[in-house]
Amino acid sequence: MGSGCCKETKTIDASGAVVQTQNVAATEIPYGYVFIYPGVSKSNQTYTCPMLSIHTYHQSSKKTAVGYGEAQFSNKKQFHGKLGTLATLKEEHLSSDETAIMIPVEDIINIYYTSGVKKSVKAEEHSRLVPVVAKRRCCSWFRKTPKPVRETEIIEEKKAERVITVHIQYSKYSNLDTVSNARILPESDRAQFYKNHFQPNTELKFYLVLNAEYDSVNFNEKRVQAENLCRIIMQLKGINGGGTVNSDRLHTKEDAVFSAAATISYPNPEDLQQILNQSYYGIFGDVHQERLHSITTKHDFGTHVPVPTTTTVLASIEARPTGKKAVKKIDKFNEDIKINKDATDYFNSEVTIF
Repeated sequence: MGSGCCKETKTIDASGAVVQTQNVAATEIPYGYVFIYPGVSKSNQTYTCPMLSIHTYHQSSKKTAVGYGEAQFSNKKQFHGKLGTLATLKEEHLSSDETAIMIPVEDIINIYYTSGVKKSVKAEEHSRLVPVVAKRRCCSWFRKTPKPVRETEIIEEKKAERVITVHIQYSKYSNLDTVSNARILPESDRAQFYKNHFQPNTELKFYLVLNAEYDSVNFNEKRVQAENLCRIIMQLKGINGGGTVNSDRLHTKEDAVFSAAATISYPNPEDLQQILNQSYYGIFGDVHQERLHSITTKHDFGTHVPVPTTTTVLASIEARPTGKKAVKKIDKFNEDIKINKDATDYFNSEVTIF
């Protein structure tokens, strides 16, 4: 039986492609932000109700990068590889859509926000004793071996998920002036028109924040914004009490027609700005504070967690015998299965894209 030392040597030509993708799918609930506009001045020096301009949007992205490489290997016991020509192709697709809806403060029934935080910290510590080389002393008959030094390596990992969702419940077309084209109808037909178009208890919700930021600074700022938005709307709703009845506003319920609630003028722009900048006068109870991890870490992980990357390695391999035998595909030999795997691992480690 031979030892296999005379086994025919093959030179292996390999070409590989490393495909990496990063996909961020659009969320079912949209992201959003809000502008608030003061009312419009009327002839009697009063102002109409403020208007919310609510923008909601979805966004997604897909990033693909392909690295092409060529290499040569041999089927000897010791794996040999030599990386040749490299080429990289990168492609990125971004998409977004936005919707803006105007809602008068009078139409809003209720507004509130919810928030949540999930955080995790992982610290894995590895330590080992490293020998220290002794220093030779010329006047000493012996050398004292120094004690080994302990080296410690800590592998740290942080994850976070932060979300703030704004919920708005409103009755569409409860403010009759928003469907002013009904004025062209006879007065007897307007009640039925309003009844057909009135949409009570419509709900709109959107993400004010949805990210993986571990740091809480931006999250806390957005949470204050969410609270102020809810506070301002409900304070403006409270202005609608007392005053003279506006006979031009009607609400429909079933087949009946009712006069609108008594209203007074909404704030002018200067007064509205003062409401926006109001601060609280007292605190009742313990303010909720975000809990901190008891496990301390040293590394700064930044504010964003990178998008997960999916990697696929494709390799095409052919053997060229050194003798006169015809060229044969590597996958026809059991011994070449390892070469195929080694070549794939080689491309995966050597061809870096993202």
